[in-house]
Amino acid sequence: MCIAAKKKDSNEAVKQFRAQTVFDDDIEKMKRIIIAVANATQVDVFEEAMEESEKLLSRILKLKPVKEILFPDYPYAIKSLGAWGGDFFMATFRKEVEARKYFEEKGYTTLFNYNELIKK
Repeated sequence: MCIAAKKKDSNEAVKQFRAQTVFDDDIEKMKRIIIAVANATQVDVFEEAMEESEKLLSRILKLKPVKEILFPDYPYAIKSLGAWGGDFFMATFRKEVEARKYFEEKGYTTLFNYNELIKK
């Protein structure tokens, strides 16, 4: 599920990213995470890669992950998209109805599931 959050200034997010030091080791870690996501056939493997990515980006950007800030009680993975920690985020779930209810109760009403975003 992809959820629209609060609009962030993308230019400012890029400036903030460019101000950080990104080491070759970090780039290699992110490459491995991307490969793990692309090859994931089980949701728990996908979630593990999402969480690894969030930890890595959190350290690089010196920002807390959106899940930690806004949804610490959400039982599944949340991955920031767009201007990190703002524009959009992706959440995994087991039952879409329950996930929609959770985010709607938090005030997030622009929700898309995978099939709405990806044309087959």
